[in-house]
Amino acid sequence: MRQKLLTAWQLHRSGKLDSARIIYREILDAVPGHPDANNLMGLACIQAGSSKDAVFHIRRALEAEPRNPQSHYNLAIARKDLGDWPAARQGFMRACRLEPGNVEFLSSLGNAQRLCDQPAEAVQTLEKARHLAPRHAGVRQNLALALNDLGAMRNREGRPEQALFCFKQAIEHDPSHAQAHLNLGISLEQACLLYT
Repeated sequence: MRQKLLTAWQLHRSGKLDSARIIYREILDAVPGHPDANNLMGLACIQAGSSKDAVFHIRRALEAEPRNPQSHYNLAIARKDLGDWPAARQGFMRACRLEPGNVEFLSSLGNAQRLCDQPAEAVQTLEKARHLAPRHAGVRQNLALALNDLGAMRNREGRPEQALFCFKQAIEHDPSHAQAHLNLGISLEQACLLYT
């Protein structure tokens, strides 16, 4: 069984998803609750665009191994792909609790928090990720998006100085962030009009 799973994983990693899924299916026909085969089948389903099937398999994996951070992360990815950002956020949060130093988990959690209209929490999470991996491009990009969203929120709350700070920070983390540049420019223009 272990050799079969290893063969399937090698096929999976080399991009031969259909062949890998056939072997995962053979394993699951013999042992329906096999946690690794279910998790990897779920991952293959995500990669093949079958996120509903992925949810089924990864849930089965979690029934056998409820403290597996990678399974929680994969389930969150499937939920994200289905557009269920609150459920994705919860899954990423579980994965982060189980493996707090995982930069990918933190980056995904921060992005999900941002998309659940929690930009302040997103910035906090993404700052943790940036602290662990200061040059990680995806983390810096997600942090810039969260800071831009937080700046927009601060503007709506009537806190323009904090908004300006957020937009400047967003640009520092991602100089190509066009929306942050635009928001900074509009905010500066509005500040000038207030004081003239």
